[in-house]
Amino acid sequence: MAEMKILGETKLIYGGFIYVRSKLPTNGKTYWECNKLRRKECRSRIITAFDISENKNYFIRKPTLDNHNHGPNQEECELEMFKYYLKRKAEGQPQIPPAQILRTEMAGLSDGVLSQLPNSDNLKKSKRQVQRKNLLSNPKTLSHLGTLPNQYQKTNTGKKILIYNSFDDNFVNEGKVVVFTTRRNLKLLARSNCWFLEGTFKV
Repeated sequence: MAEMKILGETKLIYGGFIYVRSKLPTNGKTYWECNKLRRKECRSRIITAFDISENKNYFIRKPTLDNHNHGPNQEECELEMFKYYLKRKAEGQPQIPPAQILRTEMAGLSDGVLSQLPNSDNLKKSKRQVQRKNLLSNPKTLSHLGTLPNQYQKTNTGKKILIYNSFDDNFVNEGKVVVFTTRRNLKLLARSNCWFLEGTFKV
């Protein structure tokens, strides 16, 4: 039996067909239409509702093959789910480069799905746009910075990079300081006889 899968709040996958939400939920019901309706290729519509006690969605008007004037496309559905998964992955791991996410996740795709993938540059661009939405707004001063989220305290490989934050130091009242580096870099500095500094410094 086919499983209903709702991607976000606007798309639904079922039986090899893709549906898009046609309007906001009304009286507990959500209305969907075949994604080919806007191209005037199909007029199939379905209705779903959410069962709180079962914690799942169910059909009020269930789709059948007779409702469509075209056949199902399982590979197109898999591609839609893959793009949605990539978007969630990019939101959850903004520190990982989009190209790295693509290389990792594309390994398990079938040839049929791979053949329908958009240009990799377009996929990377869309992932970067998602990641930018989750970035912190640019602080004007250190006092506006506040507490850094955990993803900005580590490198892409998970190593700690924030070694000091005066916001967490109760003994520092003025001159906020945030220091980023790694233990390896500190060891390299300790071994060097000469340091070169760029910018304006006060000692």
